Amino acid sequence: MRSTKFYQIVKELTISELNRFERFLVSPYFNINKLNIDIFKICMELYKDYKFDISKVDVWSVVKPNEPYDDVRFRKYLSDLLKLLMEFFATEELRGRPILNSQLLLEYTNKKKIPKLINTSIMISQNASNKFYNRSSDYYLYHFQIEKNLFYLQEGNIELYSKKNVENIAENLDKFYIAEKLKYYCEILGREALSNIQYNFNFIGELLSFVEANDFSNDLIIRIYYLIYKTLSSPDNQDSYFELKRILLENYRAFDGLELQELFGAILNYCIAQINDGNFDFQEEMISIYDFIFEKNILLNENYLTPTKFKNVITTSLRAGNYDFAESFIKEYQDLLPINQKESIVTFSLAQIYFYKKEFEHVIEQLQRVEYPDLFTNLRAKTIYLATLLELREYDAINSWSESFKVFLNRKKKEIPAARIKTYQNFISMVRLISGIEYGDKKYTNKVIKELEKVTGNVVNEQWLKDKLNERSKLI
Repeated sequence: MRSTKFYQIVKELTISELNRFERFLVSPYFNINKLNIDIFKICMELYKDYKFDISKVDVWSVVKPNEPYDDVRFRKYLSDLLKLLMEFFATEELRGRPILNSQLLLEYTNKKKIPKLINTSIMISQNASNKFYNRSSDYYLYHFQIEKNLFYLQEGNIELYSKKNVENIAENLDKFYIAEKLKYYCEILGREALSNIQYNFNFIGELLSFVEANDFSNDLIIRIYYLIYKTLSSPDNQDSYFELKRILLENYRAFDGLELQELFGAILNYCIAQINDGNFDFQEEMISIYDFIFEKNILLNENYLTPTKFKNVITTSLRAGNYDFAESFIKEYQDLLPINQKESIVTFSLAQIYFYKKEFEHVIEQLQRVEYPDLFTNLRAKTIYLATLLELREYDAINSWSESFKVFLNRKKKEIPAARIKTYQNFISMVRLISGIEYGDKKYTNKVIKELEKVTGNVVNEQWLKDKLNERSKLI
């Protein structure tokens, strides 16, 4: 029974959510089949007691004691129960969105045309609109939908209402389109920087020109996504970053959920890019942003952590030398990671901590524990592994591991930009050259120094390589 699709979804829910779903099931408005309630109660027993197990046949004997087991019918029962669960999810979302509720009420009012209902529906929509604090692009979408419905409700008063109403419909639709178009263009720019995938994105040139030619200072989300675009397209111009940061810190309450996290992710990603380019002043900048995020509970707004955000917290705290914080963060927040990625992310994060603490034997142990399905985590893990071998002076292993790493990079040429592959290839070459210094002479050492100078700005872990080269140089 635990392997069924229905239970696999149920086990990911909280006990509070399951209790509400049970109340949903016992309501005759949503469900009139007692069989659904009986099967769900058995699933609740499985959920509450991990030692308890029961087969589908045994469940059938409980809910249909006088009938022989029929697998087709049982799958149909589970399918019906799953449909109710999906309906419950939609109902939960609707309950949490009063402005969407008011929009649907207006649509229903338009269909029924009940005179006494019209004014009430309009008043409810206006109240919901006034209380809607979120200034994401949804703000414009909801107002577009509301104004559209008001247009049809007020069609009898065209002279008094229609002109302003039509203008509001068009304005909200335009702003929703602009905000969403900018949002996904920023997403594309970020993805193109990490992969070989090229996207077609129509009208973006015209849209950017329109935004630059018009005043959107009062449209918060459009300003924000335009500044994110500027940080991605012109990273050397730090003014856009600092303006974006200022706006987010002043207006973070105007957003929520995953979008709020993604907006802060944009400024954190800029900091990471600057650090990777050697601008280490941005390490302190990242720490200050994370301090704000934790103080305002932004990162955990939805009781969920994306792998990228989790790894960024660890990397930033380690670069700042705060190892205790990194370890505490893993212990406290690892359960907020997606369950199918939790083990690999936690394992990799612990390996990073051991590396920074120079407990290199533990690094090898951690990295050998799991496979890393995520490509870029895999790349980072292989890089740390090779660096650890150099720290441990495992010269034979360095040679064999280097070849294995090169083969991996060649296999991934279609997934990783050529320039990025080159930074890893340069890293491999430099590790092998540095590993030979201990047995070389001053002439060889100078050759390695010159080789590192050639790849400056085009190699991963450049500062670490310089530190290792400096250490080895002192041995000559």
